[in-house]
Amino acid sequence: MKKLILALMLSILVIGFGTAYAITGVADDVPGDAIVFPMICEGYQPTNAAGIPDGDPVFGSLNTVWAIAETKGVSCAAAYSVCTPEEPSVSKVGVVKANVIVSDKYTITRWDSTKCWSKWDVISDSCQSIISQMDPSARKKLEVPIEGITYFVGEIDYIVSDVCDTSIDNPLVGWVYLNDIGKGFAAGYNGVSIENGLGAQLEEKCTDGSCSGQYIGITAYEVYPRYFILNSNPDTWTWWIFLAGRNEYQLEAKLNLYDGISTVPDNNIARYLVCYFCDEGEKCQSNSIPLPYEINIINVKPWIPGGVYSASTWPKAGFAACVIYEHGFFTGQTTETIINGTLSFDDNVDTDTVPETYTLLGWSYQRAKPSTANSYISVVHPVHRLYCDGNDGDATELPNRFDSGTVGVCTINGFKLTDVTP
Repeated sequence: MKKLILALMLSILVIGFGTAYAITGVADDVPGDAIVFPMICEGYQPTNAAGIPDGDPVFGSLNTVWAIAETKGVSCAAAYSVCTPEEPSVSKVGVVKANVIVSDKYTITRWDSTKCWSKWDVISDSCQSIISQMDPSARKKLEVPIEGITYFVGEIDYIVSDVCDTSIDNPLVGWVYLNDIGKGFAAGYNGVSIENGLGAQLEEKCTDGSCSGQYIGITAYEVYPRYFILNSNPDTWTWWIFLAGRNEYQLEAKLNLYDGISTVPDNNIARYLVCYFCDEGEKCQSNSIPLPYEINIINVKPWIPGGVYSASTWPKAGFAACVIYEHGFFTGQTTETIINGTLSFDDNVDTDTVPETYTLLGWSYQRAKPSTANSYISVVHPVHRLYCDGNDGDATELPNRFDSGTVGVCTINGFKLTDVTP
């Protein structure tokens, strides 16, 4: 009997826990067809006497460094090589080629290139290296001020464009390091793997079941970012970094980025994190934070309500529960548009009957310089979430595959392009 029980336990361990399955529309750490993450490095682009961007960039100490690996290790004959690997290899056969695209906070492309992997190859790069390769005008577009310091901030996408064997899919994994080595800080996280193909709103392509062929966002109804601010030292802070699949609709209209539409009506539809900030002793208070861009870096301290922590109280430690909420009016519209969660109108922005999902990715970057000793602390936590429910509300694009308690009801309403005059 003991042997039978032991055999049953071993079979459960092998079968139940031996395989991790990737799920489309979930932020899971599996190989992907694209690797996506924000890049941030301290610095600015000088201008000449006429105010025109000119010369080499000036960098500070904070930098993003990453490594991306080819995981399939498939051997292809030299005749099937798709590119020339950068590093010497035994085979010298390029098995995976990827387009590399850097976009600004509005997701407007500012730089592009290609990379080539041999089997089991690892390719490293950094924010400072890529910024140095850009032209001065493009670099200027990536400047973002945060608490009086200028940073280059962009979204970087590695998108597989060719493979030496058509049976190879989802070959890449990535690791990202947010380093400020000169000041003693270093922290890392995994680059986000997008499976089966990258959609226009950072979605993953579904290849099975009822969602086959659709692009499914890594959705969020509510997020739960951590904050920990040890003291008032200028090198102590918490940033919330959010990478979204689109801008708020107010910016989308101004940037005129809709597919197939030459004129989009102006509007004042703004997106927010509607947050409930809590300390570690059950004291909570609400505050709303704008989330306008595709890349948003939020210095958290000024947004913590005074009812949770006074200005002189240290440390400030806790978390926030934040609903993604977007609302406002298109020009000529009499019914307010309200979006709960990461939903979009369809590709042509002409109906609200079949909303689409977009991806929201988030990280909490916490660093601290204690007032005593030469110690430095930094961590990056991926932000927890409730996904959009594929069974309720308007998230009909999603298959119903999430458990109760892990989803929220995402809804979209109030607009049809035919209802307004551009």
